[in-house]
Amino acid sequence: MHTRTALCLLFVLLLAGCTAGPFSTGTPLTLGNAVSDSYRFEVSIAQIGENATVEWANGDTTEFDVTATGFSAESEAENAITTVDLPASTTRVANYTLAPGERKHVTVREVRQDETLFVVVVNAETERLQSFHGLHCRPGSITGANYTVRNTTGVDTYWEESCGP
Repeated sequence: MHTRTALCLLFVLLLAGCTAGPFSTGTPLTLGNAVSDSYRFEVSIAQIGENATVEWANGDTTEFDVTATGFSAESEAENAITTVDLPASTTRVANYTLAPGERKHVTVREVRQDETLFVVVVNAETERLQSFHGLHCRPGSITGANYTVRNTTGVDTYWEESCGP
């Protein structure tokens, strides 16, 4: 009798797991720092609506359509990013400061289809804005993103992002 009860209970639990449906595990990010200064990665999420704006040292501004799949801006030696204005609906979800040579795999809350993920990369020692990135996936969701500060012919941020079903 105990065996039959245990088997019935196991069957019910398995059936409940199969019918509960998919669940979100969040948005996976890989952050890396391959240079000699520490860098801060400021991760935010905003409702789609207002655009984001970057102001440059030379006085120019660039507006980014937050419904675009992926977009970015990178400081250059002769023309650095001075300000990043994110939409009013933006909520900071995480801040990660990485020491030289450090790499982190993190998960932030799920970015819904009516939202955009923003990552602002800042030199933690000088407070210089290094880069600005945005990602929006519709239809689908963000399946992964990688942002790594590196030094090729000057400091820049390597990035790759992916969307999926």
